[in-house]
Amino acid sequence: MAFKSVNPATGQTVKIVETWNEAQLEQALAEVAAATPEWAARPVAGRANMLRRVAEVLARAPRRAGTTDLAGNGQADRRGAQRDREMRHRL
Repeated sequence: MAFKSVNPATGQTVKIVETWNEAQLEQALAEVAAATPEWAARPVAGRANMLRRVAEVLARAPRRAGTTDLAGNGQADRRGAQRDREMRHRL
């Protein structure tokens, strides 16, 4: 079964996301549980540096994130562009 995100203003499908079955969910949870001790053992500065790198990657392509979010809410494209600028500023 898939989850379908539809722009209510246009009726256009924004994205279709496949849902996970129980085995896939359990596998993902097991991977998170296995990674947690290693992550927690890292010094705070090391975790912060990794999160900054993630933010840098997201900052290089913010248009997609804000536009997808707003399209799913039926917002106009110009509002999506404004939201993208706001997101970039926060990063």
